[in-house]
Amino acid sequence: MLLLGLASPASAQLGTLTADSYAPGKSSAGTAGELVITGTPTGAAYVRFDLSSLPASAGPGDLEKATMTIYVNYFKAAGSICVAPITANWSESDALSTVLPTGPSLGCVSVGSGSVYNFIAIDVTSAVRDWLANPASNFGLAVSGAGTVSIKIDSKESKKAGQPAQLDVAFAGYGPTGATGPDGLQGLPGPSGATGLAGPAGATGSAGAAGATGLAGPAGATGSAGAAGATGLAGPAGATGSAGAAGATGLAGPAG
Repeated sequence: MLLLGLASPASAQLGTLTADSYAPGKSSAGTAGELVITGTPTGAAYVRFDLSSLPASAGPGDLEKATMTIYVNYFKAAGSICVAPITANWSESDALSTVLPTGPSLGCVSVGSGSVYNFIAIDVTSAVRDWLANPASNFGLAVSGAGTVSIKIDSKESKKAGQPAQLDVAFAGYGPTGATGPDGLQGLPGPSGATGLAGPAGATGSAGAAGATGLAGPAGATGSAGAAGATGLAGPAGATGSAGAAGATGLAGPAG
C-alpha cells in the first residue's frame, strides 16, 4: 500500500465524515459512490467532517497535527491535487455546477499511475485549528485538480473499496480514545433525610360576605286529617220557661 504526502499520527482521534460531493456535478453527486477530480477543466471533490467527537477539553492550542487521507480508486491522467478549506456552505443535495470558493491552499501532491488503489494523505492542521477556534467556519475541505489530472476517489457511499475520506487529529497529551469500560456496581442507597419541622399555622382568614337569599321552595303536599278530638264538658242547665196557655175543655163523657 503506497501512502503519498504526510503519514497520519499514530495517536490520532477521528473526525466524522458527514458529507461529500463533487463539482461540476448533478444533484446526485452527493450520493455517488466515487468523487471526480479533474484538472482541465478544474473539478473538485468536497468533504466535510464533524469535530464534535473530539475531546471537548481540547482547544486549538492543543492540536499537534491533522491529516486528511483519501483513497484513489480510478486513474486516467497524471497531474496534481491540492487541498484547501471551503469558505461557503453547501450540502450533498446541491447541484454544484461550478467549484466552490476556497481559502489558501494547504498543500498539493503529485498524482501518477502509481497512485491508483492507494492512499494519499495531506496535512490539514491549519484548517482544523481554525475550525476548533471557530466551529461555524467549518465548511469542509476541497480537493481540486491541477494540470491534466483525472482521478476518482471513494465516497462514503462507495460500494467498491469502501475507503471514504478520513480525518486524523492528534492533540498534545491526548492518546486515542479507549474502549468503554463496563458499568460499575450500583452504590448503596443513602440514608433517609430527617423529617422537617412543621411550619406555624397560618392566620385565620376573614369571614366571607353573606350569600344571596335562595329562591322559595315549592309548596309541600297537603297533610292527612288529624284524629277526632275528645268530647267537651256539658253546658249549664237553662232557666225555667214561663207557664203555657190553658188547654181547651174536653168533651163530656156519656151518662152513667
